[in-house]
Amino acid sequence: AVEEAWPGDVVGVIDRGNLRIGDTLSEASDVEFAEIPRFAPEMFARLVLADPMKRKQLDTGLRQLTEEGAAQVFFVEGSTSAPVIGAVGQLQFDVMLHRLEHEYGAPCKLERFGYKYPRWVHGPEAAIRRVAASANGVALLRDAKEHPVFVFADAFAVRWVTERETGGLRFETTAP
Repeated sequence: AVEEAWPGDVVGVIDRGNLRIGDTLSEASDVEFAEIPRFAPEMFARLVLADPMKRKQLDTGLRQLTEEGAAQVFFVEGSTSAPVIGAVGQLQFDVMLHRLEHEYGAPCKLERFGYKYPRWVHGPEAAIRRVAASANGVALLRDAKEHPVFVFADAFAVRWVTERETGGLRFETTAP
């Protein structure tokens, strides 16, 4: 244990899940930093659990890994099975699979999800559901915080929906 640390010191803090990447510990109350940039996932895959009896370990691992920022977890609207993982690159998938198996005892495999181009959508729920049901090349997901996210099959579908949608919807490329 140390009483004092200096800039550049590496300090370990015991945490029971209260701290997240980007949190700051300080005695001063007016410390403020620029927000850590967020990147939208560019690849999506369904996470399939090898042993269904390991669902509790999978849920624990996904919750902790997403809090760390290892990848983003999404759920297909109306389904709690086979979560969809979003990552910026293949390495994030590989790291997540390795950690789920070796740290949480939940071996999984990935099945490619044929969508990309995520857009977090804000607006009336009825309009969101209407677009999800009627537009081609669009799937509705929910992120870990229950925010609706459209993912698109191709760039044409993105343009078609975002340029033509007049139902009071607003689209963002990163999570709120």
